[in-house]
Amino acid sequence: MNNRPLVEMADIVHGAGQAFIERSRKWINWQHRKVLLAILRCRTAALGGHRDRCTGCGHTTKISYNSCRNRHCPRCQGNARMRWLKARERELLPTRYVHAVFTLPRELAPLALQNKRLIYNLLFHASAETLLEVVRDPRHLGAEIGFFSVLHSWNQRLQFHPHAHVQDRRKVAWNRRPIRGGIVLAAMRRRRAVEVNRTSRSRLPLP
Repeated sequence: MNNRPLVEMADIVHGAGQAFIERSRKWINWQHRKVLLAILRCRTAALGGHRDRCTGCGHTTKISYNSCRNRHCPRCQGNARMRWLKARERELLPTRYVHAVFTLPRELAPLALQNKRLIYNLLFHASAETLLEVVRDPRHLGAEIGFFSVLHSWNQRLQFHPHAHVQDRRKVAWNRRPIRGGIVLAAMRRRRAVEVNRTSRSRLPLP
């Protein structure tokens, strides 16, 4: 049974990759080009091939083209991704986790393309300080918590959509009043985002 999808990322890069590069000259760099080239060449004759031979019976398979092994390639990194996920699952503590998402306002997304380090740092600082300030408030939790944040810069539709996933390893106090907790976090995030933006505006190159 052939599980290959009808359209792969390599097909999209082959058909529209060059036009995308031409439209994105203001921000695209050699690392982006390297990824696109790797995806385009993955498991094709361009990277050569190999045969597998059974040491017991001597049976030899047909030629299999080599993988690019680029960590961004969706074609050949599926198994590596599963191994990574299983390894992270073994690190989880035996407790409940609370998941929160802090999204960069879409109006600021174009700035992130040319100021990744600065904008992503602002996103991490604003989300972390928001969460810590809210849970330290005696009206909500009145305690210190431990959490980790993961940056996602694209959504599942491959659209540029910077956001931070935050996993808190403790039951927060507003779990009995989730709507109020969400409202408080949203309001605090906006306030912290404005504050950190003001302190960093002089360092922000505009496109």
